[in-house]
Amino acid sequence: GLIHIGMLNILYFQERYAAGLTEFTAGYEKLERDDDKAWAMYRMGLCEQRLGKWSEADKDFAAVQQKFPTTLQAQRAREHQGATNFWIQVGTYASAVSADNVTNELKKEGLPAQRFQDNGRHVQYVRVGPFNSYETAAGTRQRLLPKYRDAMILP
Repeated sequence: GLIHIGMLNILYFQERYAAGLTEFTAGYEKLERDDDKAWAMYRMGLCEQRLGKWSEADKDFAAVQQKFPTTLQAQRAREHQGATNFWIQVGTYASAVSADNVTNELKKEGLPAQRFQDNGRHVQYVRVGPFNSYETAAGTRQRLLPKYRDAMILP
């Protein structure tokens, strides 16, 4: 089971999500530790999201929360649940003015940029999107990386 789930992780990071799901199916029932099962189910949900299988991902994220409620995996699953598209987060800023400057710069380049505020952490996020497919988001991220090297795709 651990070999299959290890392959799931490798395939996820290689962006081979469909193959990762196959490894999950082959290995999940063979796992013995709850921690391993929780991580495997969470990673499966991520693969499903990347494939645009939003409802399947939500079911798996809900299962992680139900079966392993007090774990880090359940917390992360909760953060991903309900997503229906992709965003590229280009940066986090302490100042709204800085975030607005970046947002306006991206808009001048023809990108659908928006600023989001996290009042709990007192920071601003600048994101580009939303995108309907992971491939489109990944292509846009590649375009942004020379200037925004920490750009990451969400969810």
